[in-house]
This record gives sequence, structure tokens and C-alpha cells, in this order.
Amino acid sequence: MNVQAMAEELAQRLVYLSSLESLFVTNGEGGFEYWVVGNNISEDEEYCLYDAKWTLLSANPELAIDLHLVDRRGQPLTELLNLERLDGTVNLTDLR
Repeated sequence: MNVQAMAEELAQRLVYLSSLESLFVTNGEGGFEYWVVGNNISEDEEYCLYDAKWTLLSANPELAIDLHLVDRRGQPLTELLNLERLDGTVNLTDLR
């Protein structure tokens, strides 16, 4: 499955969560590793994010999917995440 397509599929499930800013994905052995970035994410939004993960897992049971939530809390993203080795990206704020 196409890495960018997988990033966009999850992004469509998350675009309504206003504190989420971007989504990054790397292609690993047998699956995908997602990094979802937001700023001051609420507990309700966090639950919605993990619901979206389970929906994605259910739709793609043959894939290993790992999801990480990065809450910047006002810090620059470059201080929290290495952006050099990414296979797919989606800017969620551009989709709103």
C-alpha cells in the first residue's frame, strides 16, 4: 500500500480535531509508523485519535500500524521530532 495514501487516509479521519496540526508516516517492515502532531491536545481529542487508529487497524488487518501522539505544548516541532526520515506527510491545518 502507498505510504502517502495511508497518511491521507488517517488524516481524513482526524481533520476535524482542531488541535491536531500534522501527520507523518514512515514505512517499516510489514506496516506503518504514524506520528500525529498537535498543540495542547485535549483528552477528548486523544480518545478520538485512538478510535481512528482502531478503525484504520480494522480496515487493514494485514498491516502492523503503530501510532505516536506528539503534543508540542507550544514547543517547536523540530525540538521534539526528527523530520529527516519520513515517507509521507499531511498538513492537517491545510485540509480545514
